[in-house]
Amino acid sequence: PQDLLKRITVPTLVLTGEESPEFFTAIAAEVAAALPQGSLATVPQADHAARSDRLPGIVLGFLASLAREAG
Repeated sequence: PQDLLKRITVPTLVLTGEESPEFFTAIAAEVAAALPQGSLATVPQADHAARSDRLPGIVLGFLASLAREAG
């Protein structure tokens, strides 16, 4: 599947929970690394099923970084 991930050329945010099992965290890191424009973020105090109220700050940070890069 990594060859397929390399074909995704848009900025992509991959999330993992701070309390997720190591297996999920490792896979998330591999996916983010395989994406040409992949970013990995950790949702604090969350497991694999992160609560939606924890996500806006992370997503806004990701979008702000894209805006800075576009400059």
